[in-house]
Amino acid sequence: MLPASRYPKTINGIRAAWKQCEPKAGVNVFSNEPKTIAPYKTGSLTNGFLKDGLNTLNFVRYLAGLPEVELHKAYNNECQAGALVMAVNKTLSHYPAKPAGMDNGLYKTGYDACGSSNIASGYSTLDATVIGYCNDSDAGNIDRVGHRRWILNPRMAKTGFGFVTSNSFYSAMKSFDSSGSEKRDYVLWPSKGFFPDKFFGPSQAWSVSLDSGKYSNAAAHRAGISVQLTCLNNASTWIFTSADTNKYGKYFNIDTGGYGMNFCIIFRPDNLTSILSTNKFKVEINGLKDRLGNAMDKIEYEVEFFKL
Repeated sequence: MLPASRYPKTINGIRAAWKQCEPKAGVNVFSNEPKTIAPYKTGSLTNGFLKDGLNTLNFVRYLAGLPEVELHKAYNNECQAGALVMAVNKTLSHYPAKPAGMDNGLYKTGYDACGSSNIASGYSTLDATVIGYCNDSDAGNIDRVGHRRWILNPRMAKTGFGFVTSNSFYSAMKSFDSSGSEKRDYVLWPSKGFFPDKFFGPSQAWSVSLDSGKYSNAAAHRAGISVQLTCLNNASTWIFTSADTNKYGKYFNIDTGGYGMNFCIIFRPDNLTSILSTNKFKVEINGLKDRLGNAMDKIEYEVEFFKL
C-alpha cells in the first residue's frame, strides 16, 4: 500500500502517504458489542476501526523504512479477549487476574494475549494507541522504549488489535509475531531524512535499535558507546553518556532486553522546548564494536522535522 516508488521519503511523498493512511472520522467501533459483566462476551471490532489502527501502524513502519504488516484474524480474536479481561478488571496488566465467573478458556486466551501484546488504556481509538506506543518516553518506559521497538521490529509480519470500553478504554496489539524474514542493521526513530513532527515531540526519546548479530551488545563492548546530537539550525549540541540518568530530563541508556531488536541505544536531550518544522538535527553514535570487540564505523545521520 505504501511503496517507495509511489510515496518517496520527500515532504510531499510523506504527506501523500499520510493522506492514504489517515484515520477516517466517524468509524463505528463495534460490529458486535462486548459484554463486561457475566456472562461475558468478547465482541468484535468493525473493519474500519481495525483498519485505522493498522494503517497508522503501517505508516509508522513506512517512516522507519520497514515493510507493512497485515491483520491476522486469530490475533484479533486473542487481543479482543485480552482487552475484555483488562476492561472487566478495570486494570491495565500484562498478567491480569481472572475475573469472577469468567470461563477458563476465555480467561486463558485473554491472559496469553496480554502477555504477548502492547497494551494501553485511556486511548479512544486504535490509531491513537499506536502513536502512544511510539512515544514511550514516560519515566516507566523510557529506559527500554519496548512498545516502540515491538512496532519497529523488522520481522513482524502480522498483528491484531482488541478494544473494549468500561470505566476507560482498554486495548491490546499483538506484538510477538516474528514470522517475517526482514532484517536491518539498525532501525532509527525518528528515522533519517524528513520526519513529520506529528509523530515526534520535544520530550520524546530518540532510539536506535541495532542488529546484535552485527553490533556487539556485550557489556564490555558497549561501555564506550556515546551519542552526540546537534541541532544544525543553531549549533546546540548534546553529548550523551552513561552519566545521563534523569528520566525526566537529559537521558541516555542502552537496553538489551528482548523487545523486537534486542540492542537499543536510547537518548533524550534536555531544554528542547519545541521541534519546529525547520529544525534539522545530526546524530553521531560512536564506540560501536562488532562481536569480536573490533571498532565499527560510527553511525551518522540527519533528521529534518516538518509539519505534516
